[in-house]
Amino acid sequence: MTLNDMLSTAAALVGGGAGIGAILQYLSNKRTAKRLDFETIKDVLIEQINSEQKSNSELRKRIQELEKKLHEYSKKIDNLQDEKQKIDTLLHLFTDVLDLIPVPIWIKKINSKGDFVMTNINTSYENEFLFPLNRKRIEYINKPDNVIFDKKTAEKFKEGDLKVFDYKTFFWLIETNNETGFLKEWIFLKFPVLNSTQEVIGVGGIGIKKTKQLMYLLK
Repeated sequence: MTLNDMLSTAAALVGGGAGIGAILQYLSNKRTAKRLDFETIKDVLIEQINSEQKSNSELRKRIQELEKKLHEYSKKIDNLQDEKQKIDTLLHLFTDVLDLIPVPIWIKKINSKGDFVMTNINTSYENEFLFPLNRKRIEYINKPDNVIFDKKTAEKFKEGDLKVFDYKTFFWLIETNNETGFLKEWIFLKFPVLNSTQEVIGVGGIGIKKTKQLMYLLK
């Protein structure tokens, strides 16, 4: 028999009311209430512990997923840096070779804003297209066409660049002109510059002086 049972039995024997029986019944009820409160608190604590354990498990899982993604991104960044280093090396060698070629050649890249900016110009390009405008190669590097040429010519160049970018193929651009008129003597062959995944990362070009024979071949 538990203490509560004993208190309840004693209360029944002595009777209720304001006497001893009432006191015994009060103590019995109070003890039962305390036991119920303890059980309730225990259940709440167990529930909180289980909930926290579940949350911690989900948090650990999420951390593992983030660590995996971080590793993948780090690997991609390393690959991009390696590819950039290779491209920079090739461009450096390419620039040295370009200066030996007696026709205008250039390379543009696409910057973070989506604009075509000049990255490489050979000496022939500088002599034929920049010197007549009293401009130098250094003024054009990493700049768009409208920094050097008039608005109409810059828009024409951009139109050709976008065509190469969209179709990923070679294009002959015959209609070239600007305010000074010296570009009218030239025809431009533009071509896409691709990375290792065949994405267009720039546009290259070669300037060829217009001749009747060349015009006939391009018809």
